[in-house]
Amino acid sequence: MKKSGSLVVLFLLLVIFTLFGCASTTMGIQRETARNLGGDVDPESVMVSDVDRGMSDIKWLAEVDGKKYKCYADDMMRKVNCIPVKAPAKVAPKKTSGKAAARN
Repeated sequence: MKKSGSLVVLFLLLVIFTLFGCASTTMGIQRETARNLGGDVDPESVMVSDVDRGMSDIKWLAEVDGKKYKCYADDMMRKVNCIPVKAPAKVAPKKTSGKAAARN
């Protein structure tokens, strides 16, 4: 009976460390993104999404003050680089000639 009680405690500790680890990871990504962007960027103003963890790197999307960035770093978050995402170019609608419009 004593063995099952220690397993429960061990399981609860594992769950707690996992939850706190995830929270600090998001905060770490926000902090490193703000540091890379420079200026007066507050880490709490960085919105992080689409985090993709690979074996040796991590990629994510960040948004600060309406500007979007594609960011990436090594797995230890030492070499962070963020590149601005350009908005897609607006395409003007094609003008139709009078003859083409009359056929429709």
